[in-house]
Amino acid sequence: MLYEAKKVTTLLELLPRLTDHVLLAEPGRMPAEPFFDGVPERWERTEVEGVTQPRATVHRLRLRPSGPENRMDS
Repeated sequence: MLYEAKKVTTLLELLPRLTDHVLLAEPGRMPAEPFFDGVPERWERTEVEGVTQPRATVHRLRLRPSGPENRMDS
């Protein structure tokens, strides 16, 4: 869960170095918006279906392949 906006950039830079698949529970806190704004650049994001927790949405992030044909700026 994201608690501080100042940690968004750090988390976006760190996650791809740790894993290529992330499950992130997010209950609608303010830092989530800038985090998810930065996600499409390197990650595919989907919501996990069937989660019964009403106060949080669980997002599945999968790292995009790093080849030039998959870059969003081309």
